[in-house]
Amino acid sequence: MSDTPTPPASARVALAPPAADPDAEIVLTGADLSIADVESVARGGRLVSLGPEARARVEEARAVVERLVAAGEVVYGVTTGFGDWPPLT
Repeated sequence: MSDTPTPPASARVALAPPAADPDAEIVLTGADLSIADVESVARGGRLVSLGPEARARVEEARAVVERLVAAGEVVYGVTTGFGDWPPLT
């Protein structure tokens, strides 16, 4: 039995086969990115776009962060640095 926790489903990357058309644009949905897709972007320059559902989730997350910052809340990595980095003030 492993002590390594299993990441939530939302954080996992699907290991799907590459798209039938290797030149087709990859649409990021947050649900079906494969290792082959990442490789085709990194090594082959394949185009990528953000799908509407994923864009909506990014906008929702940004709104949450903006509300917290406006309220003077501490948001790790936004109103602070990361790890041992000094605060970004």
